[in-house]
Amino acid sequence: MLYSEVRGQIRTGDLIFFHGRGAVTDVIRIATRSDFAHVALAWVVAGRVLVIEAREKGGVQIHALSSRLGDGASWLKVPPAYPLDLPRAILDLDKPYSLLNCIRAFFGLPGIKNRFECAQLAAAALHLPGNGGWTPQQVREQFAEVLTVSLEEA
Repeated sequence: MLYSEVRGQIRTGDLIFFHGRGAVTDVIRIATRSDFAHVALAWVVAGRVLVIEAREKGGVQIHALSSRLGDGASWLKVPPAYPLDLPRAILDLDKPYSLLNCIRAFFGLPGIKNRFECAQLAAAALHLPGNGGWTPQQVREQFAEVLTVSLEEA
């Protein structure tokens, strides 16, 4: 679906999943048996759709979703039963990314505090159950009843 047609429906706290591009994201998708290699939180402010995400280069950051569509974005409307702790996500800005947490998540182990990988950030902000060890696929599975909508550039 065209991003321009649905951007007004995206709400703060929704999840944006990414397929990604390149060998690293291919390995992540294969290893986690997932269509997705990355996940971010939507934050709608002043009419802009932004994503809060933990990335290898730069740690926890904010980007315009429109600038990330080339990475194969898909939108998941999070049900209202999941309260978002947006202040927590914002307070985590600039905290470092942790490849170690990414590896730990693959094995279902909790992450090291104050260092993030993408799914750990999203799971913490949505108060998903468990003590960490999240992969994008496991976050997606928490919302198995909700369809994802592929977002395409115009």
